[in-house]
Amino acid sequence: MLLVLAGLVALKAFALGASGSVSALAAVVTSCLAMVAAGTNLLMPRWRAMLPTVDDDVAEAIERLVQSGMAMSAAMIVGVIALVGIFEPRPVGGGWWAVGAIGVSLGITAALAAARARTGGPAGRDAQSSSDLVSTFVVLLGVTAGALLNAPGLDAAAALVVAVWLFWGALPQIMVAARLLGRD
Repeated sequence: MLLVLAGLVALKAFALGASGSVSALAAVVTSCLAMVAAGTNLLMPRWRAMLPTVDDDVAEAIERLVQSGMAMSAAMIVGVIALVGIFEPRPVGGGWWAVGAIGVSLGITAALAAARARTGGPAGRDAQSSSDLVSTFVVLLGVTAGALLNAPGLDAAAALVVAVWLFWGALPQIMVAARLLGRD
């Protein structure tokens, strides 16, 4: 899983380097956050074993708070960069290379979502998979608009949509963490 996510980060970083697209930057950020979340999910059982006095609910709440805090702060940074890109648009280059890289990453994300659906994980994982698909599709639209249609403002607007989506998706995690800590 981490290798697939690292491959997605590399593809999206290539698109960012090839084009300078703000929405490609948003895609790199979301993929990096997904990779960090997968890593923390992988390492959390080890951390819980090292600290046996920590209640499982508290450990899960801490994990959710850290992940949602990272997502919200990254969303705010990308949102500010996107707003600057909307009001002061810069040309997006890379042409078909950037669009192709994001298109391939969309295909990999769709395959990953299909694999997650077949394995039948938790309900939150299906929502995350569909969220990844939607945000990658929005990025594809933004990179296409910026690189091929010469509309860098639309590219930045796509990045703003992804940033708002990321911020909005982190809010329920904070509520779940509060419930786990017994603070409704």
